[in-house]
Amino acid sequence: MTPVDGGYRYKPLINADIFGEVDKSRLRQDKPVRGTPPSISQPNSGQLKKLRKLKPQLGEPVGNTNTIDPNLTEGSLINHTRFGRGQVVKIEGSGNDRKAEIMFDKGDIKKLLLRFAKLEVLG
Repeated sequence: MTPVDGGYRYKPLINADIFGEVDKSRLRQDKPVRGTPPSISQPNSGQLKKLRKLKPQLGEPVGNTNTIDPNLTEGSLINHTRFGRGQVVKIEGSGNDRKAEIMFDKGDIKKLLLRFAKLEVLG
């Protein structure tokens, strides 16, 4: 570190010689020699009570999601907007993590998260 006028120092990240003069507006001040560091404000008792009363809401869809058709079961024929027609082979999970394994008419099998999959139940 190199001392500069006014009690400021700078610590160059790279060799300043390749860029010319050092920009004095970017200089850092010396670390305080004495005094107490600023304190971090702690929550008061009223704020703590509010935080304790908050309960997480689990199992509900998050954001803009589709409703899952209750008629969707293993063996159901479906239509997907991108992949086309298919048949549900397996359903697993619960809540937001419910997935369906679907064999589409083109022969490929896909696992889709039901809260995002845009499925139309055909039968």
